Amino acid sequence: MSNSSTNVVVRGLKGKFADQVVFKKSNGHSIMANVPEKSKRKASAAQEEARDEFRMAASYAKNAIRDPQLKAYYESKAQNGQTAFSAALADFLTAPTVRDLDVSGYNGKLGGVIAIRAVDAYSIKTVTVSIKAADGTDLEEGPAVLDSNGNFWNYTATKDAVPVAGTIVKAIAKDNPGNAGTLSVTL
Repeated sequence: MSNSSTNVVVRGLKGKFADQVVFKKSNGHSIMANVPEKSKRKASAAQEEARDEFRMAASYAKNAIRDPQLKAYYESKAQNGQTAFSAALADFLTAPTVRDLDVSGYNGKLGGVIAIRAVDAYSIKTVTVSIKAADGTDLEEGPAVLDSNGNFWNYTATKDAVPVAGTIVKAIAKDNPGNAGTLSVTL
């Protein structure tokens, strides 16, 4: 593979030439490479799943860069020569993680606070908390609010519900593409 940023013959070229070479642009450089060969082996189920996931990520990224606000957001998050498209692609492929679910401030009373620490390579859009009885009955559910320091999401209980052994508190963090990360704690 060769690359050039100043050669007037290849500058700006993109695409396949004579079924032998491909011209690409990356970080301001024109790159010439052999035409990639498609494998003749049948893809495994895991490979097909990965390809489908990547197709969905590419579709999300294409739509994201069509939206001026999302494009500007991903441009601001792009690093090391990354484009807004590749940042959006990476965001789609990486789900948020709920690292901590602190229920020490929750006692089953109205106003009790549950603190959630959720992280994502780009940003967390929403965090939702659900509280279920041991038998699976919904006790309450609602959105958490990001604290003023931007470190924790806090959910304030809206009902009195005596937590008994087996009560399940679950936090669900979602990012811009809609990926979800969850963590549950059983009281």
